[in-house]
Amino acid sequence: MTTIRTCFAVLLAMLTIACGDTIINPTDPTPFPIGNVLDVAEFRVEGNIPVATVRVSNSIDGLSQSTSVLPFTATLPLKGRDQVFLSVDARGLQGSFPFGFLHVAIFVNGFLFREASSSGLDPVASTSGTWRR
Repeated sequence: MTTIRTCFAVLLAMLTIACGDTIINPTDPTPFPIGNVLDVAEFRVEGNIPVATVRVSNSIDGLSQSTSVLPFTATLPLKGRDQVFLSVDARGLQGSFPFGFLHVAIFVNGFLFREASSSGLDPVASTSGTWRR
């Protein structure tokens, strides 16, 4: 009986040692291909007027125009491109709120890329540029 217990204890100890934590440290890190980086452009329009006509243009999707309540935000995945033309402009709706302030901005990966502002009667603000990696 003692021999069986001893064998069982030795077997249990060997299994416990074999199931310990294994840490694998690779010698060479896996390279991260630049083409898989997901860059994102964000277009923002803010101001103290309630409604504006907003136009967003880029070299991926072309031009889109909408009438929007402010603040306005739109995002665009840059799809691994090395350079992209980006543009945003806004205009207060004529007659709806004649005097006001508009601010337009383009952010890429959370960092300010371009911005512009305008105030007065029927404000118009526009900014654009070619973003390069």
